Amino acid sequence: MSHVRSLYGVVLGEQTAEHAKRSIGSATRDVPREHVNATGHSVDDGLPRTVQLSNHDIADALEGPLR
Repeated sequence: MSHVRSLYGVVLGEQTAEHAKRSIGSATRDVPREHVNATGHSVDDGLPRTVQLSNHDIADALEGPLR
């Protein structure tokens, strides 16, 4: 969730982040790119904002905890 916040400026809820991880999540970038839309709140104005996350974004977010 913090990775999406720093990358896109959007705060995702726990259920939304978990859904994205389970739908397209991968611990490696060695797979074809897939996307999922995720809606959260903008850190700038608090309004709803939808971002397109890729499985490569998720792999980058998991990189630290997997080391």
